[in-house]
Amino acid sequence: MLTGVVFLFLSVYILIAASSWSGTVKDDLLSEDEVRDIEKFVGDVMGCANIPGLALTVIRGDATFSTGLGVANMATGHPVDKKTLFNLGSTSKAFVPYVLAEIMNGRENHDGRITWNSTLRDILRHDRDLELPLTWADMTLKDTLVFKSASSAADMATMVGLPLNTTREEMLRRLRFLRRTPEFRNSNHYSNYMYTVAGHLAERISGTPWQRLVKTRVFDRLSMNTSTFAPEGMAADDVALGYKFHTSKPGEQFIEQNSSVF
Repeated sequence: MLTGVVFLFLSVYILIAASSWSGTVKDDLLSEDEVRDIEKFVGDVMGCANIPGLALTVIRGDATFSTGLGVANMATGHPVDKKTLFNLGSTSKAFVPYVLAEIMNGRENHDGRITWNSTLRDILRHDRDLELPLTWADMTLKDTLVFKSASSAADMATMVGLPLNTTREEMLRRLRFLRRTPEFRNSNHYSNYMYTVAGHLAERISGTPWQRLVKTRVFDRLSMNTSTFAPEGMAADDVALGYKFHTSKPGEQFIEQNSSVF
């Protein structure tokens, strides 16, 4: 059973990760010698790479074996276990095209109006609640997902410049302030901002909040029963904290990171 937490800061597609895979859980999937060898090998890697804790899952056929190694919280010494929640980060970007593809093939798009080549103008033309950002009116769903928007500079705003209560709708509105460069569609620029926009477009096309889309179309189908969203999920006792390792600070080498910015 997958477990995890979803971070909702602005983008909502940034997730917290899982400690095990869906399938039949078998504690005796591995022999005692295999478990001992795996834990020793992984422990050595953790020591070399300065990793405080991790969740480990072994998949053999349709069965899984899961365990936790190290600690989730270095201050309290709380250990990592099979239920520990981890930040999935940008791996969760895969949820955005998946959910959009489901919507395109579902009743919300029964007339086939929305495709990967649909532009903001196509999607928002009947939306009376949102002013179309004209500079980006011809940007397609595909452009937002394959990093062809040349908008990576906007990502700094998602990290340091936007209030925490900024909504996904507001981020779409603020596109009108973002200058489009000649690199549009001519080069690749990684962009969290545009994935946030794409996630919100999924909300507007389907009429369903993003959290609900993820829960019903991803979590529920994969039996991710303890997966949840942040910041609410960060209050759980069994959440792994993030740390940065500094070689130049003896005695204080592990510095806890502020997870709220994600």
